[in-house]
Amino acid sequence: MEVEYNQPLAARAIPMTYFKAALSVVAALFFGLIGPGIFNGFHGITRQQATGLGAVAGGLAADLLNPLLWILVIALFLCFRATSRLRNVALRTLLFWIPTVTASLLSLAVSVLFAYAMWVLKARSGS
Repeated sequence: MEVEYNQPLAARAIPMTYFKAALSVVAALFFGLIGPGIFNGFHGITRQQATGLGAVAGGLAADLLNPLLWILVIALFLCFRATSRLRNVALRTLLFWIPTVTASLLSLAVSVLFAYAMWVLKARSGS
């Protein structure tokens, strides 16, 4: 979608609205899974006497079925969407841009790290 600068301001704001919504979704999922999910994952490690990436991933995967997690994710998404529409630039930067961009970058880093760990484990088991 190419944006021309002779269009009205509302037409130019549509791509940014989608971008803010995508950032809100990623940040809400990240905070929803990492917040309570990491504690449940570590609780599972102590309960099962298991260690490693598989134990933490198993705890996070089990949390995906928890309805309280999805209520938290929806609440966080609504909070981020509301703060993305603030007129005050300082508050919008502090309450929307910093948390959502940080969560998006951290979730990307965790995903890359997990993919790299799986690649290394697969390469070691094949040798």
